[in-house]
Amino acid sequence: MAIAASQKPVVSRSAQAILPAFLLLCLLAGGSSRATWGNLALQALAPLVIAFAIATGATVDQNRNSKALLWLLGAWLVLILLQLVPLPPAIWSGLPGREVVAEGYRALGYALPWLPLAMAPYELLRSLGALLVPAAVLLMMLRVRQNEVWIGVVIVIGALAGVTLGALQVGGGGPGQSPWYLYEITNVGAVGFFANSNHMGSLLLAAFPFAVALVARTQMSRSGKGFAAPMAILGAAGCLLIAVGVALNRSLAALALFVPVVFASILLLRQGSKHKRWIAPLSIVAAIVCLAILTGAGLRAELSGGDTSSFVTRTEMWSRTASLVADSFPFGTGVGSFPSVYVLTEDPRAIGLTYINHAHNDFLELILETGLAGLLLLCASLVWWLMTAFKVWLSPSSGQFSRAATIASGALILHGLVDYPMRTGALSAVMAACLGMMAIAQSQSRQEWSRFRTARHIKIA
Repeated sequence: MAIAASQKPVVSRSAQAILPAFLLLCLLAGGSSRATWGNLALQALAPLVIAFAIATGATVDQNRNSKALLWLLGAWLVLILLQLVPLPPAIWSGLPGREVVAEGYRALGYALPWLPLAMAPYELLRSLGALLVPAAVLLMMLRVRQNEVWIGVVIVIGALAGVTLGALQVGGGGPGQSPWYLYEITNVGAVGFFANSNHMGSLLLAAFPFAVALVARTQMSRSGKGFAAPMAILGAAGCLLIAVGVALNRSLAALALFVPVVFASILLLRQGSKHKRWIAPLSIVAAIVCLAILTGAGLRAELSGGDTSSFVTRTEMWSRTASLVADSFPFGTGVGSFPSVYVLTEDPRAIGLTYINHAHNDFLELILETGLAGLLLLCASLVWWLMTAFKVWLSPSSGQFSRAATIASGALILHGLVDYPMRTGALSAVMAACLGMMAIAQSQSRQEWSRFRTARHIKIA
């Protein structure tokens, strides 16, 4: 008598370790939106990860969500590549927003050359290289079976390491005094492995629901011993230290979004769980700490407008960016062109030391650079996220980590309304991992049910 059962190919543990290791490297080295050595190293490794994901083959059942996500990724890639296609002078010079470029050539006495749609093609190539990192993470999530617990662990550990480094940065006296800051151009406060305090705040927001998910995971184990116990300890320590990190970070957006992230994360715990007894007070304490920091002398001048030399207000940046969108619509100015075209809106007599490299609104900047096609793809991407998030929360078979991924990705999306978190290698990788978890949540539940049904039947030979 023999028992036969059809099983899918099992990926080795070493193969499963590739994505967690690459994601951790992204969190440690991808903290800047500029072309740093860390980002270049990640972009050099990303094609190898992509090649491995493609060569290994799809071991995760592809459902409609994951297929749609891959189609969206491909559509964004095609849109970017189309912006590099050279156009004859008679065409590009007549496109909206190109008048200043044509006038420049005429003023210099040069004939109009063939130019692509992108007004800053070399910056577009840099952006294309940056896209390799989240693409590698997403393809690994969708094609190679991953242990979502380890993905959550890596995100939490990366956040805790950043908080630890941030405490050393604050204790050392700030930029210029503390040797713990990794970037020459950075912010005051606990920025961790990032160059921007807002981006460190984004990581903390994304890591908190995964820390709660680690605590919630112990509810599935009756004994709470073995592997579940250290995961619960890591999750509990993560919740507490992330709250401290948000306070030290001094990012206004992170402070504002932290409380709703905490309350949403409470939903990951089973109804009537004893862990809610300390999660709920934690959110109250975090709210009090956030209010105390917001009223502190260091930020009061910035909020009231007293520190007028610190930066140009976001409303002014958004207003100027919106005018550029109107001038260049529906074709856009090209991916990566924002710094080059934004200066066209500034008064040369009023330019100081402040340099605006992003619109501090990812959606507005994306529409400026990609035009109508980008707007339609952006809407399609948001619709995909909303529909998939609803499916994840409504399905009783969805796990805590896929639901935590919806909270983490939602926080990154909301933060993108006032900043540019996903333009860093670290946060774009986290976002890709979250989208991958959401996409495969339903297929994983079907696989578990399929294996259960297969195990109940035997074939006697």
